[in-house]
Amino acid sequence: AIFRNDENVSEARFPTMIPDPQNNLARRLFAVATTTPALNLERRTMPHAEFSTVMQEIARHENPSASDMILPRMAAVLSDAMEGYDWQGRIYTMDGADILLMRDERAAFAYAWDSASRVGEIGPEADMPPDPAAEDVPSGEDIRRLRTILADMRRYNVAEIGFARYAQDEPLDSLSP
Repeated sequence: AIFRNDENVSEARFPTMIPDPQNNLARRLFAVATTTPALNLERRTMPHAEFSTVMQEIARHENPSASDMILPRMAAVLSDAMEGYDWQGRIYTMDGADILLMRDERAAFAYAWDSASRVGEIGPEADMPPDPAAEDVPSGEDIRRLRTILADMRRYNVAEIGFARYAQDEPLDSLSP
């Protein structure tokens, strides 16, 4: 499991970290950063002294834009789950991996995932496809051609595909089971 109860994790916080379908902090926390499942992340716990050394060694790979995008989301998840929890973190990108270095008053952690799985912008604008271009809208001829193809599929593959056996222009109330 991604979290284990060791001397660096307080007993009060440990239950919120246990993989649990009802309250899985790790899944919620990393879902705002990566599409990689939380249990598949690389993870390492370290003392604060080692954390400082690691941070100095990879400082040139710091990714401020990823930090600015991801860390506020993670802070929101953590504050929702553990009110008053105080932590610091930074994201680094090197060799195709994103690395989150984070620490709190008890311990420090390093998490890594494939950079390609990084979650980008979140919000209604990010999820909306762009307005279609004129070439994306089918013409009347395209629609007639596609209706012919669909009719052929219904005629020859009804049992295999399970399409309804009615004409496209029939009103729905005229259909019988």
